[in-house]
Amino acid sequence: MARRNQTKEAIKECLDDTFFLMAFNKDKMNGAELTAAREMFPSAVVARCLKNTLVRKAVEGTEWEQFAPLCKGANMFVFVKKDTDLKGTIEAYLKIEKAYKRAERCAEFIENNLETVIEDYRPLRGGMMRDEWNIITPEELPKFKDFPTKTELIAKIAGGIKQVTTKIAKGVKQVPTKLAVGTKKITEQIEEDGKATVAEVVV
Repeated sequence: MARRNQTKEAIKECLDDTFFLMAFNKDKMNGAELTAAREMFPSAVVARCLKNTLVRKAVEGTEWEQFAPLCKGANMFVFVKKDTDLKGTIEAYLKIEKAYKRAERCAEFIENNLETVIEDYRPLRGGMMRDEWNIITPEELPKFKDFPTKTELIAKIAGGIKQVTTKIAKGVKQVPTKLAVGTKKITEQIEEDGKATVAEVVV
């Protein structure tokens, strides 16, 4: 009991520093495959096979609590600390799914365990992101490999502001130029009409 409580507290502590959390099904993956799968993730990412009950207890009463329904079946949980590792994490999972034929092997598992398999059994359980706190479905998760980091967003905003400022500056610079060109054309037209100068028109 003390060990279980210690593990639960360790998960809770890990969640305090987690940006993105996901879980995927590990049924029919042997020890060597699980070790290889863990090594596919970025080095700062924590990927662990944990008991669902302990993860559910750890998220209880926290903003991660909505993640609890995903804690079913045999899972590997992936804790991503930095937004810069999100793309690499999603890409790593997609490689795992392909390399270890997760869809086919999960379908085979369902066929052989019809009486005990959970209702929404699938290779990928889903994920959740800090500050959003909504379940990200298995269908939506692959799109997050293109999710911009905070640094990229700041660069985009800064670039946008710079672009607007440049356009305004160019516009202001062009006003007197256009005015001068317009005045010159009017003067030329007046002189063609037989007037010596613009002053004659005014008189």
